[in-house]
Amino acid sequence: MEVPQAKGKLSTVMGYEFLGTAMLVYAVNVSCGFPLAVVGITGTLWICIMIMGPITGGHCNPAVSIGVLFASKKPMEEIEYFIKIVISQLLGGFFGLLLAFFSLRNAYS
Repeated sequence: MEVPQAKGKLSTVMGYEFLGTAMLVYAVNVSCGFPLAVVGITGTLWICIMIMGPITGGHCNPAVSIGVLFASKKPMEEIEYFIKIVISQLLGGFFGLLLAFFSLRNAYS
């Protein structure tokens, strides 16, 4: 939404947002509440933003996408684009959750 050249590359933006959200959700869930894991989570988010930022804006989170939509000058013109991005983020979050579940299921059995 805030990256003008991304308008014509919707499938690329959706793919990046899917992967970025999946990586962030995976990092949070794999940390298992360990206090020093915040370094790994922050590092994951930083890497996602540095790689995805110039292409998508690096939201990695539906809440950030909502904030960007409300901050835009013409939010109703971007609502369809926003919905597609948020759907890909939600699917990415679910995928990251599944990855964390399958990578941790034997650790606690």
